[in-house]
Amino acid sequence: MKTMMIDGPPRTDDIYPIDILLMKLTNYKILKLKFRTGDWLDNTITKIIDTEGGKTCCYIKNPNGKGIPIVVLHGGPGFSSDPILSNLLGIKSPMYFYDQFGCGGSDKFDDIDKYSVETFVNQLEDVIVENKLDTVILLGMCWGAGLATAYA
Repeated sequence: MKTMMIDGPPRTDDIYPIDILLMKLTNYKILKLKFRTGDWLDNTITKIIDTEGGKTCCYIKNPNGKGIPIVVLHGGPGFSSDPILSNLLGIKSPMYFYDQFGCGGSDKFDDIDKYSVETFVNQLEDVIVENKLDTVILLGMCWGAGLATAYA
């Protein structure tokens, strides 16, 4: 496990659609300051989990926080996780963000048939089990909400 910090502003190739939406919904100057200081990734652990389907990149925000852990399921398919969401929402519970297969730092498949609801449900289960989470709140956005429903 290692802690990941970003010291400078994001390059344009680092900006995902969710970042653009967040910049539009919030005061961009505040976000710009957070990118400049790197504080938006403070208290975040990045780790790679060997799951059944492949390697999964997981970000744990507020690992020692109080409350029921929240597992965030990003949209897409195709988006990546964005731990800055926890800062914008002011959530102090432990939050687990992970890149679903084909996204961000997780493995990508050459065989398109491997991208199935079953594959993503199994990956979610592996993330929960590997992080030793007994009870979780699933927070799904767009496709992530459908994945949460399929998992339930």
